[in-house]
Amino acid sequence: MYRFAGSKALIERNEKGFVANCKCGWDSGVKDSREEAIVAFETHVSSDPRHKVMEETRGLNFFSIFLAVMGILYVISPYDIVPDYMIGVGWFEDIIILLLSIILIKGGIEGKSPGQIISSISP
Repeated sequence: MYRFAGSKALIERNEKGFVANCKCGWDSGVKDSREEAIVAFETHVSSDPRHKVMEETRGLNFFSIFLAVMGILYVISPYDIVPDYMIGVGWFEDIIILLLSIILIKGGIEGKSPGQIISSISP
């Protein structure tokens, strides 16, 4: 049994060579050496969305963070689509944009795109 990033594979030797079999049902096909089968398994785990390691290593999404910063700048600027002197409506618009900016920053740090973030908050 071989482990990589929380996933397990059984490395078996048959008459033709070595094969790595993952718990998710994937197999590496016949490889000439055990090391080649292990490398194929590690590549599979790193690139397959069924394994969580792909999400963990994604990194920052700068576009999400950029949109969040633009939203914060919009809130603090004196120019609004709905003026702040319209009590209630103007402030409500600023609060919604500020909340969306916070959600975008959180999602951007987790590596999610703006589309993924918005689809995760809408029912």
